[in-house]
Amino acid sequence: MSSFLLEVYKKGGKIGAYKSAAKDSGLIIKSEFDFTDELPWDVIQGYPPKSQLINEYNRLLKRLHNCNEL
Repeated sequence: MSSFLLEVYKKGGKIGAYKSAAKDSGLIIKSEFDFTDELPWDVIQGYPPKSQLINEYNRLLKRLHNCNEL
């Protein structure tokens, strides 16, 4: 994973860099998560809490969906 992240950094660190580095390395990036499962970063405790992040994620998905309907 560290080589992947280093490659993302070298490519500029934006979303295109993640996609390009994933393609180059053969890494499959999962775009959907089941939030009831433990996620790799759940060991990090801090602010904002996971519940707030899930709410924000769902709010943004709904907003994106509404924009795509126009």
